[in-house]
Amino acid sequence: MKTFNQLKSLIDFCQTDDFFLEHLNRLQDAGVISIDEGDIDTASRVVSDDFYDRLAGVYGIEPETKNEEA
Repeated sequence: MKTFNQLKSLIDFCQTDDFFLEHLNRLQDAGVISIDEGDIDTASRVVSDDFYDRLAGVYGIEPETKNEEA
């Protein structure tokens, strides 16, 4: 599992967690991403590793590369 902050940092998203969730819902409504059961735990503010990788791919980011640079 990755935290919201880890995912937001990966894609350079600098808004609040609540706005981030709204943004993800907009992406889903537009058909850009799919959010499956277990992908997001809003209470704990974490996302699954699979969702983390999928969203990174949408943004054209290779998660391992970004983490190595940090």
